Amino acid sequence: MPKSRFLIVAIALIAAVFSPRYSKADVIFSQTGTPSGHFTETSTEFWAQSFTVGSSAEVLTTVDVSLFPGSPSGQFFVDLYSNNAGSPGTMLEALTGNNNPSGGTETYTSSGSSLSANTTYWIVQGISSGGGFQYWNEENNNSPEVGSSIGAKFSFDSGASWSLQPGFSMQMVVNGTEAVPEPSTIWASLSAAVGMLVLRRRRK
Repeated sequence: MPKSRFLIVAIALIAAVFSPRYSKADVIFSQTGTPSGHFTETSTEFWAQSFTVGSSAEVLTTVDVSLFPGSPSGQFFVDLYSNNAGSPGTMLEALTGNNNPSGGTETYTSSGSSLSANTTYWIVQGISSGGGFQYWNEENNNSPEVGSSIGAKFSFDSGASWSLQPGFSMQMVVNGTEAVPEPSTIWASLSAAVGMLVLRRRRK
């Protein structure tokens, strides 16, 4: 490879590393619209909705949930779970937000959990202790606008076992940003590319 061409390629690679990289905001799951009914939440009855990440890894940012006014108890939670054979598996993160909602749309914030591409996760909601209940909006017989097939799950034993609620998707929007490669990964790729160019030049 001519020296000038080699330098151009090397400069282009370095520019790619130092050029600004912007995270793309994504809607990972969305079920909105007019709700057709409500789920009841108690200290032992939890509800969960699955969502599936697309072809690019994501970083979870927020989850917007729609609530019908009930009887706030101060123990309300929204958690991120892994998937285990089509049901919520291990809790990955407790999202932060209003633990005493009175109805309407509430936003719960992630600390930045990493979501792998082409992977299913669950948003689990309930009341952790004490009496009281909340009602959850649900959408009847409508596929989600974004994210996965319909089918919420419920548990009557605080998440020990789960049953399918066919034909329903819970009203919520799961937001994220497309994951950006770590600087170390980019530097490794750059070093490998430059090394190959140098080796090729020496061979010629």
